[in-house]
Amino acid sequence: FPLFMRTGGSLSMPFLADQWTALLKNPLSGLILRLFFSLLLLFSVLRSIDFVVLNGIIAAVHPLWFVLSVLCLLLYDIFASFRWKLILNAFACDASFLVLLRYHMLSVSVGALLPTTVGGDFARAYLAASKGRGGLRAALTVVLDRLTGLFSLLFLAALGLILEGYKLFGHLFAYSFAFLMFSLVIISFVCLSSAVLRRLFPLIWHFFVIFRLVSSSSPSQKVHPISYSFAFWPFAFAQLVGVLAHFLVVLEHWFLVISLSSSVDLGHLFWIVPAVWLFTLVPVGVNGIGTRELGMAFFLGAIGETREIAVALGFLVTISNFLTAIIGGVFYVIPLDGEIRPLSSKS
Repeated sequence: FPLFMRTGGSLSMPFLADQWTALLKNPLSGLILRLFFSLLLLFSVLRSIDFVVLNGIIAAVHPLWFVLSVLCLLLYDIFASFRWKLILNAFACDASFLVLLRYHMLSVSVGALLPTTVGGDFARAYLAASKGRGGLRAALTVVLDRLTGLFSLLFLAALGLILEGYKLFGHLFAYSFAFLMFSLVIISFVCLSSAVLRRLFPLIWHFFVIFRLVSSSSPSQKVHPISYSFAFWPFAFAQLVGVLAHFLVVLEHWFLVISLSSSVDLGHLFWIVPAVWLFTLVPVGVNGIGTRELGMAFFLGAIGETREIAVALGFLVTISNFLTAIIGGVFYVIPLDGEIRPLSSKS
């Protein structure tokens, strides 16, 4: 986000292009360092594992359940692309769904080799800003799309605490924390979809100027999507699509749990999956490898599941992620005509 703000709204985006080029010039050292941290985290999890038991668990995985989990992940990518399209519509931009799906699948593919699970968003935002006439406004919708995903995860986590979390944390903590997350989602939605954020924008802009993230002479109209026309209902519908998309991720984990013959309830996965996702946001490792297994071992262990099941589940999720990344790379190679464009010249 600071990289986008520092471009000063230029549609050619020379600064961002320079950063992207610098990243591509020497990716090997960064990749080796991230692999080292991933292996270090994996070692911390695997040192107390019975590998004979782990091998038996993975060998007993039924291929059908694994294929269903990969299909759920691909369906998530389709829903996530549609969510992004709705957010673009809310801010007076549009593009072909297949073009947006192509950009999204590239971000999945690139994200497989970048730290955290959101590294591919950089590539998606760069494409959104540089391909077509949507400009930086289109790129910043990627940030809003990611925030929408975060709100969806918080909503599902609150639901999971109500369904099953109280058995572990107690009624008072589970219900209080669920109420807090529901409130955060509602307040954030109101801020993003109303004039509240417009009134806060001058303060935010001065913050960026103070820390030299933007030039004081840069016109805010060019760099902030909230200053453009806004349609409420597409943005509201995007929130619903986001919840359905992340429910598919929970369903993916549930199919893998079934394939491992584990007794973890679906209700527990509603809060465990978002919690593990927060673990993978730590900017170390590659595509959440290591942090994902560590999170699985911690949270599944808290509900009484064995460490071997937790690690096996983390491994299967990582494999399914890499499979979708390969599919994403292949899909991006397919040439498609289209661009992100403003809906009208007035916008």
